[in-house]
Amino acid sequence: MAAKPTVDLEAMRPMIIESEKDEVKSEATTPDEKAVEWLNTHLTKWRSNRDTNYKDKWEEYDRLWRGVWAASDKERQSERSKFISPAIAQAVESAVAELEEVSFGRGKAFVLENADESLTDESVVRMESQLDDDLRRVHARVAMSAAATNAAVYGTGILEIQKTSYIIRTPAVKPDAVDPTENVSYGTMDEDREMFLWHPVQPYNFLIDPEASSIEDALGVAIEERVSRHIVEMGMENGTYKEVDLDEAAPISSDDDKDKTLTTQEGGDSVKLTRYYGLMPREFLFPEDETENLVETEVEDEDYIEVCAVILNDRHILKLEETTYMMKERPVVAFQWDIVPNRFWGRGIVEKGYNSQKAHDAILRARFDSLALTVHPMIGVDSSRMPRGFKLVVSPGRTIPTNGRPSEIFEPFKIGQVDQNLYQEAPILEKMVFQATGAADMSGVGAAVSGEAKAGAVSMALSAVIKRFKRTLMNFHEQLFTPALRKTLHMYMQYSPELYPPSAVEVRPASSMGVIAREYEQQQLISLLQTMQPDSPAYAAILTGIVDNSNLPNRAAINQMILQGASPNPEVLQMQQEQAQEAHQLAMRKQLAEIALIESQAGLNLARTEYEIRYKPQIEMVNAMAEARPDKEGDRQFDKLTKVADLAIKEKAVDAKNRDIASNERIATMQTRAALMRGRTNG
Repeated sequence: MAAKPTVDLEAMRPMIIESEKDEVKSEATTPDEKAVEWLNTHLTKWRSNRDTNYKDKWEEYDRLWRGVWAASDKERQSERSKFISPAIAQAVESAVAELEEVSFGRGKAFVLENADESLTDESVVRMESQLDDDLRRVHARVAMSAAATNAAVYGTGILEIQKTSYIIRTPAVKPDAVDPTENVSYGTMDEDREMFLWHPVQPYNFLIDPEASSIEDALGVAIEERVSRHIVEMGMENGTYKEVDLDEAAPISSDDDKDKTLTTQEGGDSVKLTRYYGLMPREFLFPEDETENLVETEVEDEDYIEVCAVILNDRHILKLEETTYMMKERPVVAFQWDIVPNRFWGRGIVEKGYNSQKAHDAILRARFDSLALTVHPMIGVDSSRMPRGFKLVVSPGRTIPTNGRPSEIFEPFKIGQVDQNLYQEAPILEKMVFQATGAADMSGVGAAVSGEAKAGAVSMALSAVIKRFKRTLMNFHEQLFTPALRKTLHMYMQYSPELYPPSAVEVRPASSMGVIAREYEQQQLISLLQTMQPDSPAYAAILTGIVDNSNLPNRAAINQMILQGASPNPEVLQMQQEQAQEAHQLAMRKQLAEIALIESQAGLNLARTEYEIRYKPQIEMVNAMAEARPDKEGDRQFDKLTKVADLAIKEKAVDAKNRDIASNERIATMQTRAALMRGRTNG
């Protein structure tokens, strides 16, 4: 007789569940039910892809970062130590702290730039101050820090921008209507505003199209979270959500209960909300468009519109509407710590230092296990000579009964010594963690700065750290910080136009240097300052740069004092200008006098030369003739030649005098020109 076939119900359970889903799909009739089916079909695929590829890794990264031991983290079966090295946690905290210092450590986190001619600079400054105040009210810095931490641990940090009704409550005094001078009432003044908070999203709670590499090019994104029941009830009361009977709402599936981030405290009253931002077929929102007159090809799945949907417990639509944001932007931003090409999920610090961290933990655990064997005493015992039922425990002052001599029954023994190589390899592996993650090894930097390394080696080591962090900083600003600010500003322009006039305003971060880069630049500026004189024009500029890079709370006041000290006194400056003008005039007069003297000497030398060449030989000849013929004819000839010579000399004197007059006229002309130039300069 053939054996009766058995049915494995557990193996068939997934098939039964799938068939039940198919039955539910086939029973969907209303547009809301069809929308839920369409969303669940896509979200199930996205969730399966995410959990298969990333969930186990993320859970281990989380344990390494938080120092939580699990049995699956054993490197060998005989391993007893549960120690986890803090090296990877130090790398995460150091890098995240550097990002926080860049964005929020300098006081001013961002700057708004006017790109609209119709908006004044004063309006932009007021808008910038208002946005900074609103972000502080909703604790934006804490949310941004959480997103950066998620990016460092899991590889991707995600922020959701949520609209919320915020009550700004301030103390106020109200005078009495009857006697306002005597009686007053103390209370508060409330202002109800629409504000936008930044909500950090855990990767476990985020779903995205697996084929997408960014939020913008994905079909859509979804955020699954458990929230308290009263939040949904309040949303139904104020009209944000549709009315749904929460008691009759379908319970959360058992698969969701296994999700570590979706579980709640025992006895907690919570529900699951799924917020979807993305594209959806138009027919789910506008079913009246499906008329018999339309051709079947005109209403296709490709006819998508951007929607915002909220689902309760994977079954009920609480909200389904076309996106109301004027810029048609999805209120979600994401940031990859290290970019993985063509993928949405990035590469974080824990993943980069994973292998080094695991090797470091293995070395340290092996050392601790060896210490347990070598430090704690162990005794070999002849059990046949021990009292029956006696439990041997070694402790100070304890009496141990034996059947015979104790020296013959007990024998202490020790298992070798701890291998010293384990202690020497641990620092090397710790250094590998810092090399893999790009975090600064402060012990090595400190030793280098104290004199154990040359300045060039220190600069090269710091430059390697700075350039790797600069790469991450650019990703942080371009993917998370600036998009979050820009989207938030656009939403405020839509819902609070009286405080945020709609206009073309650009957003940029106020700072782009972390602590390490700033200290490195400080050293360079100080070295450059030592090569300059205090009266140099660049001295004050470099000094103000050093103050700007510092963390002094009164940097602006100090810089103002430096600039005032560098700028000369107006009275002293005027006196110096007058002295400079007088010195210039004296130099001009001296130059003109030197020119006149040179010209006079030149004319005199010319007359002397001409006399020596033309007239002196004639005079000598006449004198010789007079001596040779001392008669009257000779006297007459001598007198005649003498008169001719005297006449020539007088003519030359007249020519020299004319040249002197011309020279004086030129000097007077040059003086007149100099006076005109001085008058133009003074004017």
